Parts: sequence; C-alpha cells; structure tokens
Amino acid sequence: LKPTYRNHVLLTFDDGPHPETTPRVLRLLRQYDARAIFFVIGSRIHRAPQMLPRIIDEGHLLGNHTFTHPLDRQFGFREYKNDLLRCEDVIREHTAVTARLHRPPLGSISPATAFAPRSLGLRTILWSVEGRDWALRDSEEAVWRATQLVDRVRPRDIICLHDEDAHSAELLEFLLPRLYHRGLQFNVDLEEAL
Repeated sequence: LKPTYRNHVLLTFDDGPHPETTPRVLRLLRQYDARAIFFVIGSRIHRAPQMLPRIIDEGHLLGNHTFTHPLDRQFGFREYKNDLLRCEDVIREHTAVTARLHRPPLGSISPATAFAPRSLGLRTILWSVEGRDWALRDSEEAVWRATQLVDRVRPRDIICLHDEDAHSAELLEFLLPRLYHRGLQFNVDLEEAL
C-alpha cells in the first residue's frame, strides 16, 4: 500500500467464490467498512455466479486468479495467457467488469505468470502476510491462527486469506475486531492505494 495509508491493511481473498463462505465474508467486511480484492478462479464461478455482482456492488474489486488454478505443473506463456483469458471471459459473463488485477496460484512467479498477465494489462498483486487459512481443520485452529495473525499484521500489509471454506470465515470473524481495536483500518480506496 502507498505510504499515505499509514494505519490501513488490505484484505485479499483467493479461490472463490463459494456459495456459503463468500456471503459470510462479505457480511464481516461490511461490519468493519472494509474493502477487499477477491481473486476468483474462473472454473469455480459457476458455484456462486451471483456473488460476483454482489462483490462489486459492495465496493470490492475482482481479480483474476486463473481459470484452472494449476498447482501441479508450470504453464508456458501462451497456455497461462489462455487460462487468464478464460477466467476473464467468465468474470465478464456475470458482470460488466474487466478485472485489472491478477494473482498467480500460490503466488508462484515464473516467466509465464509474470509476463502473460502483463501482456493482458493485468497488474500482479501478491501479499506480505499469508493467512494460511487454507490449512485450517477446525474452529479452534481458526482462532489460534487468527491470534498469530493479530501479532504479525502491521500497517500497510496486504493479507492473503481465502473465501473457500467455513474456517476461513471463522478466522476472519476473530481477526477483524482485534485488528480494528489495534487502530488498523480496512477502508482502503482500492483504485488509489495500490
């Protein structure tokens, strides 16, 4: 985040949308006047297509997190670019929006994940704090992980979370009030701050 955002943190969510968890995340963000970026996976949009317009209507941004979210192999430039285009097509199908931000799966930077997005006019946004909420197995772990994050998060951090399962929402429910009471704000002007 730009230096003018002295007491702000930027929340980002990967791997959605999810029909149950994404609405919970949106409710929590609204409670704290928070703005976030949702990096959606194109092949998962069919699970909750109504979430995309809602995300935009509530003041958040959509980002391109690829169509297939490849984990097991490296894509070449053309293949990765086509995967991004497939995701973009699905985003546009459900909104009138063109995503301008990109996050590669696992934050993995390679020649393809660096240059293919740039060729499409996408800006890559990574993170400074990884929530590791994707590894949570129960509510107790969610609270424990959130407690760790409260101590680690600093002003101007970009936090990577996920709106993929219920434990991520539980982590967020514990995390947001504690960061707020530390004086941190989440109402980032997303167009201006990056």
